[in-house]
Amino acid sequence: RLRESEAHLALALQAAQLGTWSFDVQSGELEASEVMCRLFDMPSRLGPAVRWNERVHPEDRARVEASVSQAIGSGSNYDAEYRIVTERGTSWIRARARMLVD
Repeated sequence: RLRESEAHLALALQAAQLGTWSFDVQSGELEASEVMCRLFDMPSRLGPAVRWNERVHPEDRARVEASVSQAIGSGSNYDAEYRIVTERGTSWIRARARMLVD
């Protein structure tokens, strides 16, 4: 049942072209789905989050970093809209996160 559920989720994410990601606060490592990597024009294993931050539009970067820090500090959910800049140009995205504590 778990494999079936995972397969359904993967199909839904692919059909909707939604990217997923996880960020380890302690290590600074960011892992992302293929869709997210395509959106951000990044390699499949993103590694340190600083690479991700480089894609955020310079005018939005401080606001996005403050939102992420606030969510991490408070353990609250994260929801932000901002521009990213890739070789293809500038795009708007909406990012949502739910904080999970181990």
